Amino acid sequence: MRASTGQPVSVPSDKVLNLGSIAAAAIDHGKRQSLGGAAAAAQRSGSGSGSTSGGSSGSNANKLRPLLPNVPDRIGKRPSSPLAQRPKKKKRETVQAACQSCRKRKVKCDGVRPVCAPCASSGAACGYSVPEGLSQRDAERQRMNQVSKSHRDLLTILDLLRRGPDAESAEILRQVKSAATLEDAVARIADATLLLPGGSPEQSRGSTASPDSSTWTYLHDIRPFPHHRRLASPFDQPEHVFEILYRNKPPNTFFSPLDVSTSDVLPVSRWVPGIDDDDYHLTHLLTLFWTWDNTFSNVIDRVLFLEDMRLLDPLDPAPNMEHTFCTTFLVLCLLTVSCLYSTHPKVYAVPGDHSTRGWKFACAAKRILEDERRRPSITVLQGITLLWLYEGSAGDARQAERYMWEMVGLYFKLGLDRRAMPDVCPGWDSRMGRELQAISLIVWGIYSFNAKIAVNFEYRFYISRPRMEKMFEHPLSYLTLPESPTANWCAYPVDCRFQPSHYREVFAAQCTLAELAEDLMDLIGSSRDKVPAEIDKNVRLTMEGVYNGLIRWRAGLPDHLQPNNSTLPSVLSLHATYELVMIRLLSPLAAKFPNERFADSTAAALKTSSNFSMINTVWTFRSHYSLKHEYWLMQVCAAAAMSVLFHLDDGCVDVFVRACQVLHETGEFVRMANKNLTVIQQLINRYRIRLPQVGRAVEAQYFVALRNRQSTPYSDGTRVLMYVPSRDGDCKVDNVQVGMLVAPIENLSLIVD
Repeated sequence: MRASTGQPVSVPSDKVLNLGSIAAAAIDHGKRQSLGGAAAAAQRSGSGSGSTSGGSSGSNANKLRPLLPNVPDRIGKRPSSPLAQRPKKKKRETVQAACQSCRKRKVKCDGVRPVCAPCASSGAACGYSVPEGLSQRDAERQRMNQVSKSHRDLLTILDLLRRGPDAESAEILRQVKSAATLEDAVARIADATLLLPGGSPEQSRGSTASPDSSTWTYLHDIRPFPHHRRLASPFDQPEHVFEILYRNKPPNTFFSPLDVSTSDVLPVSRWVPGIDDDDYHLTHLLTLFWTWDNTFSNVIDRVLFLEDMRLLDPLDPAPNMEHTFCTTFLVLCLLTVSCLYSTHPKVYAVPGDHSTRGWKFACAAKRILEDERRRPSITVLQGITLLWLYEGSAGDARQAERYMWEMVGLYFKLGLDRRAMPDVCPGWDSRMGRELQAISLIVWGIYSFNAKIAVNFEYRFYISRPRMEKMFEHPLSYLTLPESPTANWCAYPVDCRFQPSHYREVFAAQCTLAELAEDLMDLIGSSRDKVPAEIDKNVRLTMEGVYNGLIRWRAGLPDHLQPNNSTLPSVLSLHATYELVMIRLLSPLAAKFPNERFADSTAAALKTSSNFSMINTVWTFRSHYSLKHEYWLMQVCAAAAMSVLFHLDDGCVDVFVRACQVLHETGEFVRMANKNLTVIQQLINRYRIRLPQVGRAVEAQYFVALRNRQSTPYSDGTRVLMYVPSRDGDCKVDNVQVGMLVAPIENLSLIVD
């Protein structure tokens, strides 16, 4: 029993003293007595006290000393021991990995590289068994992942050897024998299978296929082989192509089905000294870019770029030439973007992290960019455009935004908007004549690229129609030569059997479509603030005229460029762009005049038809090739999904599901696809849209997968203009964190973190 402050305490003799009373008595007397001595003293004082009923007081000798008052802030706490007042030892800092010498001597290592403090003081040799920044466990996990990937690659190659024809099996063995190392051969051959369906580890497990479609599962589970990858269009493989070569020797004498031939190796390494000296691999990367890019490759004249790369000296940029079309900066930017089409281990800065592909080339390009800005040129303009794509796909969108506006400003600074044909044109085959042709192609390539971005993000053209003639359409252009590198195309590196690329015709059709898109976007931009009556009087007929122009454009294409007659990636991308332009034209009309007749139908019905045509075109591309590296078609699918978001009950749910599936599949490699899918999820949540039963897989699978996906990182304050649909059917101005362009719009209605 505890006494009140200042009152004596008597301890009856018949009570057993507990340990707390003994310790308290010893501490109160202030003596360092043993626990037994304190017990004896307390027992003597207890036995000598007279206990009387009613608590009568005894003699002073039998009373204990009064307890001291308790400290208020220590109520209920035991007094601290003198040992507790000692200063606490500093907590030992942990390091990710200790050096081998400290581990052997069992000494605490501070993890400093290249020499830790214990090894520096003892003079021992300091060495680490794991890379910097990784713990022992992380390094073991990384090694395990690499072993697993190597195992899968070996199984893939063995399957190719077992199921492929004898000619291709012999070619695989030749590649293995001629490679510098076995690992390099395995990585290169396995990398060739990743550019077509079934090559992705995620897709090979069937994780991206919809459970409602056996066809989609089949596309993922069945891995096609090179001898099954011929394009079946009658216009893709005309019999007269390479007729003389095929008559004299077998095709496999000239074309490797897996990699670039030695005779085509470019001297790329001398343009990027100290970064990569493997010309074979660098040529492989550039070939991937020319093969699969259908948007940014038109910004670069391939003919003069390759000519200058072979003939010019990087240290002596030929001052007698007015223009050069190959510089170290442009080569670095090209290699940066080319890495987005490869999964070779060499292109990764961090193994397994797809966003780090091409990082070493990007860093090198950015280091010399400041010096390049002091000498504005066409190659600087081209390089900045490529950096815009890289940052938008796998980097920082705020930096991509800066590159975009720098590209537009540099275009006007170079006077390309005012560039016209000279009064006296040089000869077509002279260097000056070839330079003039290249500038014409580059200017129109930038214009058509700007058209795609303007149509996608719905803003007016910042780069208007060029004044230069389309010299690439002339029959004397060097693009008409059969030995031109743009004359033929193959599905490199999976199938290197060439077919006509129709490059000139496709590019000319793109430029004409861009001109129609410019007329449309100027019209839409001027009509957004008008009331419906004004639009009906002043704009509706003009829109119908643009619509008829688009119909005539498509009908005027030659047969081999019609969507049903060709499976060339450039042709499919062209028609996907056409359908997107058509949707942009029909969307405001369908919103303001849903029931009125338009072009012998209604705008709403025509818009639905364009959405189905667009997603079918994308699906054709997906079935023949792969969308894992396709930036532009990913943006097209995002636009299709948002276009039908409020019309899912009208039969557009198939468009929505397939568009979201493409975004999900592309998001494995392109972060921007994950950001677009996030915007769609935010729109569904904002307007409380209930998806039909067939569309539930989007929420149950694709939206859930976003939690474990990397998205494009955005810095604080970055807002990007988009016109997203609203429930009333109109388009609403939103400054959204999803694209890579910012316009001076003050309305903020959707912010995606």
